[in-house]
Amino acid sequence: MNRLARRIFLFTLLAFACTMLHAQRSFPGRSGTGSDSSPEFDENFEADTLHLKYFYQTDPRLLYDFFDTLLTDFHEFDISHLEGTTYLNLGFPGSPVQPLIPISNAYTGFSLGLDSYKPYYVDDHNFRFYDSKKAITDVFYTKGQTQNDGIFRAKFGRSFKDQLQFSLDYNRYVNFGDYSRQNGRTTNLGLGLGYQSKNDRLYLFFTHYSNIFSQQNNGGFTTDTLFNNQFTEQRTAIPTYLDGASTRDDRKSYKVQAHYQLLGKDSLRQSGGLWMQYAFRVDNHYFKFADIEVDSVSTHYYGDLMTDDRGVRNFVRHNRVINDIALNLGRADKREIKAGFRNIINKIDQEPEKYKITEWKLYGAAKWSFANRLNLSSSGEFNINKENATFLISGLIDINLGKAGNLTGRLDINQQQPSLLQSRLFINQINVWDNDFKNIFINHLRATYRIPGLNFELTGGQILAKDQIYFSSTGYPVQQEGLSNLTYLSIYKAFTFGVFHNENKLVFQKAGNNPVFRVPDWYIQHSLDFNNILFKSVLGLKAGFDFRLNNSYYGSTYLPEIGQFAVDNQFKIPLYPSLDFRTSFRVRYFRAFAILHNILQPLRGDVYIQTSRYPHPDFYFRLGIRWIFIN
Repeated sequence: MNRLARRIFLFTLLAFACTMLHAQRSFPGRSGTGSDSSPEFDENFEADTLHLKYFYQTDPRLLYDFFDTLLTDFHEFDISHLEGTTYLNLGFPGSPVQPLIPISNAYTGFSLGLDSYKPYYVDDHNFRFYDSKKAITDVFYTKGQTQNDGIFRAKFGRSFKDQLQFSLDYNRYVNFGDYSRQNGRTTNLGLGLGYQSKNDRLYLFFTHYSNIFSQQNNGGFTTDTLFNNQFTEQRTAIPTYLDGASTRDDRKSYKVQAHYQLLGKDSLRQSGGLWMQYAFRVDNHYFKFADIEVDSVSTHYYGDLMTDDRGVRNFVRHNRVINDIALNLGRADKREIKAGFRNIINKIDQEPEKYKITEWKLYGAAKWSFANRLNLSSSGEFNINKENATFLISGLIDINLGKAGNLTGRLDINQQQPSLLQSRLFINQINVWDNDFKNIFINHLRATYRIPGLNFELTGGQILAKDQIYFSSTGYPVQQEGLSNLTYLSIYKAFTFGVFHNENKLVFQKAGNNPVFRVPDWYIQHSLDFNNILFKSVLGLKAGFDFRLNNSYYGSTYLPEIGQFAVDNQFKIPLYPSLDFRTSFRVRYFRAFAILHNILQPLRGDVYIQTSRYPHPDFYFRLGIRWIFIN
């Protein structure tokens, strides 16, 4: 063990020991949802919850509790581990991601097929309006190895006179990585203005979303044999495929949405009746990849996609206008029936071709609640265009078993047409492929059993796909004839031992013998935390370790020239124990954390990889803060 490694372990053990020596009072264990229960605070130490509520413009009748996450997952700064979903990225925050359990995006009708940045989007599904008379400001910042490695987030909501509300959601990712051209700039912005009439019959929203991703691309490393070489201790010396490639993915949206109560009692959120909804939305989206600094290495990397000796350019623009109208009958929190139709006008500019696609969709949903014991819901969407008729049907059952827990089952059946990028590609305005693929049929069945009192959750599911499409190692789309299947099982269990809290997650996956599902057979994630309140109930402290491991397997790599994850048969993703040490604290509404990332790396000759050819940083230190203001 070298001197650096000894210092790392000594620092880690001393920091952990110091937190134990100051133990005064314990936090209780987390609930089954993963959020902390509030400890027994003194009068001078306020409880965790801010007692705020928020809602989404898609259905303002439903209110959700705003939970300050305390120190539970506050340190999880990157989307790769947020909200219970494990994503695999390219080694830095803001980079393209794919889910560990490869659940396809469900859709009907036309799809561009550029979804690797989608989990970062600020859009209807996560843009909040706050039900509060006071202004709320939620600010987060974390800094990595340099000034050019950081994440800044800001959320703001305020109510004004005349029934007006304003909301803002801003995310900024900046990364200057260890490896050559591992650089990225990501900006996600949401702006919203809401109006509620005095008689509570009308709710009107104006929103704007901007999601911009600018990145330099290196195509990944060319060899995995140099990481322990003295010459390559500076990781920029590791050879990569591309020297001058860059990507910009730019999506801007403008939306007006209205809810009006036609029949029923006044009160937007507490009564049922008959409601009419209308939404008008404009989306402008373009994707551009360019590389004009090509050499023999990059020429070999591009292969047949190198249609011009001067370089590579892939440009796609997709503009669309959406008109959506629907009727709701009933209460959103109990029993409701919804029916509507949607018109979408798509304009596509795929250099050098331009064309227009008009879509008509019918959709509906129903939910029914029986004495808070049984909840049933279903939804359906049908694209009724003759040339691309597709559908999506979902059903959900939720059974409350009392002290025995909760059982949930869900079935999604989706017939979807191949995306634009799967069907047709132009590089340098030259047609590379023009496929006539069959429609894809995907059946996803899953069930979850939870026992909140025992901090236990068990999820099992199966994905069955017919004629699924994947991208091969050459970058070309291939349709796998017949059936492809993936069966998975996820187990979560948490334990509490006094001031110590332990969380464990195990995922087992079994894929059919084909390249559609490139996943590890197993993945484990563990954490061990010390939780306490110090200094006369003023300071909340949490310290512990996070450990992640999966088996070695041939996975997927990312091809920036087409914006897709593709099969990689050259390099294996290694069996690598990823271990982090972190400590975090809070004083009222202020939070801070410090993390030692990848502390085992100095003892190893390899590197941590989630996506083939794209390594994560070596051992490094990160700081982060979060502050919530209520005024």
